[in-house]
Amino acid sequence: MPSKNVTQEMKAKMFPPDGVPCAKNMKPDDYLMQACDYGCNVPALERALAKKANVNARDKSGKTPLMLAAQNWTHPKYTTILEKLLEKGAEVNVESEYGETVMDIMSKMIVSYEAAREKEVKDQAERREIMEGRGPIGWGYGTAEDQKKTVIWNRPAVDELDDFKMMPQLYKGKALLEAKGAKAGEEAFNPAYLTAEEFVEKRDKVLAKYKDKKYKMYNGQ
Repeated sequence: MPSKNVTQEMKAKMFPPDGVPCAKNMKPDDYLMQACDYGCNVPALERALAKKANVNARDKSGKTPLMLAAQNWTHPKYTTILEKLLEKGAEVNVESEYGETVMDIMSKMIVSYEAAREKEVKDQAERREIMEGRGPIGWGYGTAEDQKKTVIWNRPAVDELDDFKMMPQLYKGKALLEAKGAKAGEEAFNPAYLTAEEFVEKRDKVLAKYKDKKYKMYNGQ
């Protein structure tokens, strides 16, 4: 892979005055990207937007603040974050370097987490049967009728599904973006299935669409 040597002078230009990234040399886009990527911090997002941060900036992978925020669906202010970005002009069909839009990202998350939730529900049922002596291992007590009396039907182990309790937000966020015209990328690709030449060709085709200043690559902190 090609590499680039970064000199101390280059670092100092990126992070004045001494080339060390810190709060003092953070730019509006830094605040925005971090607010969207690390847990959806609403106050930090509002400060970044007040400083005119670019809501359509693309990081080194081509992801926008909207894409980063869309992945934090467990945050209680998830839809608030998405709405604030949309109000400031965040475009819903910008593509990553792999041709994926925010809709592709959300669709993949839904498939993944729904499968995980389904597996957890099945695992819970299996664990309960074992604890009640009705599984492949364990022990029972009394007669079969005695054991049936202890079974509480349709009682979910809600505490064990806490990881998925915010799932409705993910669907709500997806509906919000669809209402704004969001759609799946037409030329999304998986680089794992391509030769190096095919990957470069497809990637460069995507990058060529985003040479406008508003899509300037973010390479801050």
